[in-house]
Amino acid sequence: MRAAQATTSRTLRPLACPPGCQVQRGGLLALFAIGALTAACARHPPETPVRVVDLLKQIGHAETRPLGASIQIGEHTFDGRSRASLVVPVPSRITLTQALPVRGVLRVDAAVPDDPGPAVVLFRIGISDDRVYEGLVERQIASGDSSRQGWTPISVDLSGYAGRKFSLFYRPDNRRWRIVLGAYAVSGASGSVYWGAPGIDTDVDAAKRYVKQHSVPQR
Repeated sequence: MRAAQATTSRTLRPLACPPGCQVQRGGLLALFAIGALTAACARHPPETPVRVVDLLKQIGHAETRPLGASIQIGEHTFDGRSRASLVVPVPSRITLTQALPVRGVLRVDAAVPDDPGPAVVLFRIGISDDRVYEGLVERQIASGDSSRQGWTPISVDLSGYAGRKFSLFYRPDNRRWRIVLGAYAVSGASGSVYWGAPGIDTDVDAAKRYVKQHSVPQR
């Protein structure tokens, strides 16, 4: 038998440096990382959302259930914060047909008054293409929550319903979607509830594109 070849190994040791050297290197690396992060944030500052669709202005074209339900618009205040609001009975469903912007987010503040008494209401937001309905978010809000904390913010990502997709058949930009706002009693007796400042926001670039695509030419 051949004798097995002997293998040798050695441990690589760091170059000697005076005491405190590693701390200094670590400090420099930390400063470099902070500087790089600060520069990146300066190049890409967070964008303020731009409102491109005010759903309150679309309410005149909305479908409402039950038929003949009293839908009102007014200014309402909870916990010192006022919102232009859609006042709807419970139960109710409002459907608005709307083209959507790229990277859109539906935002609304909801509230339940304690008149005529304590109540819990389910707020539901969904979307439909006239063939399939898809529920997007549900939130139960108690009148006591609105009294103590004010408006409850609700947001829904709508980016999946606009923009180019990797499909020959699914082209959401060519559609006008049906946004559905529903309010349903869970407990108690609520006469009406509030959808505060409902609308659709996006970033600056997408807002410019949306306005260009959907603006009505002047004659």
